[in-house]
Amino acid sequence: IIFGRARFTVLSAALIRLELKNSTAVSFDQRPTLSMPGGGKVPIPPLQFHVEQRSASTICITTESLSLTYDSSVSRGDFTSASVGITLRNGSVDGTTWSPGTPDTGNLLGTRLDLTCYATFDECYSNGLGWGPLSRNGWALWDDTAGVRMEVTPNPQVGYPWYDSSVPCSHDGICSQTEKDWYFFGHGRQYRVALEDFSAVSGGAPLPPLAAFGVWWSTWYNFTAYELTTTVLEGYRKHGLPLDVVVMDMDWHTEPKEPNCTSWGGFTWNRNLFPDPEGFQDFLHGSQNPLGHPLATVLNGHTEDGIGPCEENYTAMCHRIGVNPANRAKIPCQFTSATWTSALFDTMLDPKQISWWWTDYKGCDSPTSGHLPLVSSTGCFSAKSSNSSTAALLWSNYIYDSRIAKTGKRPLVLSRYGGMGNQRYGIGFSGDTQSTWSTLKYQVEMTPTAANVLQAYWSHDIGGYNVYCPSDPQTIAPCQCQEVIQPCNLTTNQCSRADGELYTRWIQFGALSPIFRTHCSHCDRRIWVYPEAEFEAMKAAMLFRDALVPYLYTAARTTYDFAVALVHPLYYEFPDHDEAYQYAAKEYFLGDALLVAPVTNGSLKSGVQCAPLKYLGCYVENPLNRLEHGWHSGNSPNQSLEVCADDCGPPRAQYMALESGGNGDTQCYCGNQLPAESRRAAESDCSIPCSGNKSESCGGIWRASVWTVECSSPPPPPPFSGVSVWLPPGTWVLWNATKIIQSAGMVMSDLTYALHEIPLFVKGGAAIPLRAMAQGETARPITWVVFPGSLNGTGSLYEDDGTTLDYTHVSPRISPAGTNSVVWTTLSYVSDNTGSLMNLVIESTNGSITRQHILQLRRLPSSSAQPSTVTCNGRQLRRIVPPPSSGMGSEPGWWLAGEPQVPTFTSTLGAVIVVLPRVATNMEVSIRFS
Repeated sequence: IIFGRARFTVLSAALIRLELKNSTAVSFDQRPTLSMPGGGKVPIPPLQFHVEQRSASTICITTESLSLTYDSSVSRGDFTSASVGITLRNGSVDGTTWSPGTPDTGNLLGTRLDLTCYATFDECYSNGLGWGPLSRNGWALWDDTAGVRMEVTPNPQVGYPWYDSSVPCSHDGICSQTEKDWYFFGHGRQYRVALEDFSAVSGGAPLPPLAAFGVWWSTWYNFTAYELTTTVLEGYRKHGLPLDVVVMDMDWHTEPKEPNCTSWGGFTWNRNLFPDPEGFQDFLHGSQNPLGHPLATVLNGHTEDGIGPCEENYTAMCHRIGVNPANRAKIPCQFTSATWTSALFDTMLDPKQISWWWTDYKGCDSPTSGHLPLVSSTGCFSAKSSNSSTAALLWSNYIYDSRIAKTGKRPLVLSRYGGMGNQRYGIGFSGDTQSTWSTLKYQVEMTPTAANVLQAYWSHDIGGYNVYCPSDPQTIAPCQCQEVIQPCNLTTNQCSRADGELYTRWIQFGALSPIFRTHCSHCDRRIWVYPEAEFEAMKAAMLFRDALVPYLYTAARTTYDFAVALVHPLYYEFPDHDEAYQYAAKEYFLGDALLVAPVTNGSLKSGVQCAPLKYLGCYVENPLNRLEHGWHSGNSPNQSLEVCADDCGPPRAQYMALESGGNGDTQCYCGNQLPAESRRAAESDCSIPCSGNKSESCGGIWRASVWTVECSSPPPPPPFSGVSVWLPPGTWVLWNATKIIQSAGMVMSDLTYALHEIPLFVKGGAAIPLRAMAQGETARPITWVVFPGSLNGTGSLYEDDGTTLDYTHVSPRISPAGTNSVVWTTLSYVSDNTGSLMNLVIESTNGSITRQHILQLRRLPSSSAQPSTVTCNGRQLRRIVPPPSSGMGSEPGWWLAGEPQVPTFTSTLGAVIVVLPRVATNMEVSIRFS
């Protein structure tokens, strides 16, 4: 609808685009923007709305959700509070009015660039999160005036649309003759509908590759191929841990010091660390690696650093862009040049044989000089004073994603958030965080809130990136505004570690978040180096994550189809409950059936006091830095005998060793047995004062003071943490099915959870698909966990090839005729009113996969009924002895589950386990109880 200098596009009943061209423009700008590529698309079928011209200067547009009035005679036709007004006609916000300049006090926010922090918590995060299209006020406004204008046809040099530079940019970065380009979201509290409309104009979240939903290993550490294999991959195999993705941080490439060469960025393999990089990638991508199945690989890149003459393919790059390589000049990053961009991928990036790229930077060479607002602060003066632009990073993410998509592979770019539209590009990297409880708590709030802008797949550094500062995980103390790197050697266990309880809780959150990626700078992220109780709790969470992948992948397909992120806030389902907003920072939905309330606070201490008991003498530091059955409790500027004893005391360890470095810090080592080759040193060598208590001696340079440790009371019980949870209206079941809760919307205060427990609630009657651990490359058995709380229920399982873009050609639950590109499997069940008969049906559409299905029927501990007969497709199954692998490879039959030896929150005591025949056909199962 064009009216004078204004154009109004009704994109849905509740979404209107408002454009105002400048006085010299002949026509309106038809070009899509990088942020809102779908803003010019008229809905099909056409929407029903009414247009009334009330006077020569006034027009009114009415839909079923809102009414817009515009008077072009006011304010010279500009969009002001005097010329434009919108009234909502939508549910609980019916009658709400808006005009330009009205503050959106109820905006539910979106997300931010990252969580990088090198200062206090408040300095880093007090500016909060960015804008989102959802608001308790019922409306939200997005200003896309400075959006990067795009071509509509592929650029021949790169093969995908490039930015359009036909209109010169103004000094404030507006590259169009449009004065204002606004999107008004007037959906009331119909949040799911608002997100579908947002997805239509800005683009939805793609479906990441299947492997991305598994377990990632990552740390910044200069591994050799041998060390990565022996200290990490072999450790995962030995300890029975799942692994799907291996990330190699920046040390994979050379770091030359010659003039004009790049050391932070780089594109040439460091063959001192990886003598045969191509062969090592093949080794990881095959089935001969220690895990026995293909692993995806990721390389870290800093493209913004440019290309130096020390790169192997420097000459080829120069020839492609018309530069004389003999000059050995550094080539700056030029992502605004299609020629340069095409040459970069052809000569530097594509030949690496890797699965995905991690673009660990904030972009370079923006297509516009404008600065679009993006919430970000490291807490450091230089960062706070700079005016950052989303355009450069969003453009970079677009380039990487588009280039990968050209190959037919499913794109994945691990990158910081580049602003509106970034939800279309891969997985978010949340930056360099500190290893503190406050950081973990903030991530629990940030992750579901990002669903409001469809940034569905944040990947956090689980455990925190920086374990050196601050030394106390309970608080965030000021740190240096620069990278903190400490000596680290994983082979000899000489690396600092995060607090064990904090790391455990972080891993539990990671297991129930979009992406599970452990990471840190020069520290030890291997969970098997922690004390047994913490290790077992972390292992249980990682195994649960691996098992949960079918449920997560199915929910991710729903994210793609219906624009509701895998992790999303409670108020999507309960918009009229105040508690849904009050508890939005503490709990969230994972898919449609699981409610998660992660533990984000440390346990109450037991009061047990440990102290050094007996001084054994001064020893040579090596081999005490690898005390048997021990660990390194960390480098600290506040270390003392008492602090080290409290960290090391029973039941953790019987010995402690303190070593002072030359930088003023003191290291604490703990263990249960002194190495046999330990050697005494002169007592005068252990005379350096402790960093936290100058009246005490804490070893010396390469020398350690050794003590035995004793506690003043018996070892404490496993720590418990308190959590308060709001349970929305409905029937909820604890994951281990020990309790059913009928809630009208209740707050459960001061719930306590042992270290191995996770606050996880399931909608009554849900059926959750889980997978078994990988065994080679065959289809893994699927276990359907069916929860009590309803007489009937359903569960779904979505599967595709996991790597290609074929899924984009498939409508929800429907494959094109003649293809089997996706398979949907549904379990549905009905029980009679007495609970004595249960009928279940497993059926697939669009094809089938030959695999074993296992039923796990969770029951309350009070349930005494046992199956009398179990049949599958009319054939009776007999009761069998439980196999050790929970049904994998077992003959068809059933049994009652017992309690595992190691307690986990997934205990299944009393559950009925039914192993079904390994077939590709649909199955009908009948279970009669007596």
